[in-house]
Amino acid sequence: MLILWNGQPVHWKSSKQSCVAQSTTEAEYIAIATAYKEILWLRQVLAQVIGKELPPTPFHIDNQAALSLAASLAINTRTKHIDIRYHAIREGVAERHCVTRGYPH
Repeated sequence: MLILWNGQPVHWKSSKQSCVAQSTTEAEYIAIATAYKEILWLRQVLAQVIGKELPPTPFHIDNQAALSLAASLAINTRTKHIDIRYHAIREGVAERHCVTRGYPH
């Protein structure tokens, strides 16, 4: 994960995931949820410093399946086994704290 503010890195993290993912889509989805928790905290701190609400934070995701999974509120047979804590990203998208985007090619 790499978090930029005005094009400059302010936070970065690379670590082994604490759970076993059954696919690359699930692994990317878990990584997105982990990054969302960090972003949510940073947004709250920054909003207090600036004194106003921030626009949605863009998430650039390179896995198209994880991108559509994060943007969807549907629970289906492929996603029902994913731990509920990782679905927080869906709430963030719904509440406009973040927007998901694919990488430009």
